Amino acid sequence: IPFLSFVMRATRQIKVKKRGIDSYWRAVEKAGEVWKKGSPVHIFPEMTRCSRGFVGTQRFHLAPFKLAIELKAKIIPVVFFNTDEAWPRGVLKMNRKVVVRVRSLEAVMAADYSSSESLMREVKHRIDEALLGGGVAL
Repeated sequence: IPFLSFVMRATRQIKVKKRGIDSYWRAVEKAGEVWKKGSPVHIFPEMTRCSRGFVGTQRFHLAPFKLAIELKAKIIPVVFFNTDEAWPRGVLKMNRKVVVRVRSLEAVMAADYSSSESLMREVKHRIDEALLGGGVAL
């Protein structure tokens, strides 16, 4: 995708190579380093875009939640509405006419959870509930 690599570098995004397990773990470690320094880290636990018309969220990866438990991090779930229409999986060009709404949810404290699995389920549940309820962007 033209200019995506440039934008990723300019915004200090951590790149993960598709189907690259070593790259994935290096990215998780890098996210941990950034988090430990007190900088916010945005992680998309689905690690992919969804198909047009997809409802809810796809499977979440567990590693970011293991990291959050380890660091006793504060997680602020963020919900994006209409991304399946704005830039669906398998489509190279974004549809700039589609309005994407964003909503931040109440913070989740990783230290309040005994396992990364329970933390992941809670965050996924909150995001799915907001998506399916069609919540209003704030």
